[in-house]
Amino acid sequence: MLIGIFFVVIAVILFFLNKSFLDEGAMTVVLWAFGITCAICFIIFNITGVQYTTVQNGKHVGQITAIEDSGIIWKTTTVYVKSDISSSQEDKYCLIDKSLLQKLNLFARNSTKVSLYYDSWLINGWQNCGDEAAIITEVNSIADENAGRHIEDGVTA
Repeated sequence: MLIGIFFVVIAVILFFLNKSFLDEGAMTVVLWAFGITCAICFIIFNITGVQYTTVQNGKHVGQITAIEDSGIIWKTTTVYVKSDISSSQEDKYCLIDKSLLQKLNLFARNSTKVSLYYDSWLINGWQNCGDEAAIITEVNSIADENAGRHIEDGVTA
């Protein structure tokens, strides 16, 4: 989004400079080249994302209500979390690290209250669950965190 706004501002500036520096034919070539470059950048950034971390080690405490695999071209995993199970608000998170999938499934099946840690990127990109709030980096049960244990490889709940 920010990159698109940047490109629009540059296009407006070039439009007003049209009469000042370049003749009409050269300006047409510059504007076409700029437009094609903007379109290519837009497509690339929306597919791959911009992995500039805007939130690091965010934490959401709640229950995992669903885990969903979707996507036609890029298969992605979305995890749904509610802070309070009676609430109607449900947050979505992207799961890229598939090694956490077994723990997440167990916690969801047992309705275990969890601490979910996440990072947010500037643009997630279509191949990284484009519209989710953030990307899961770690998940632990509240009981284990209160006991001072972080489960890394073994799965217990």
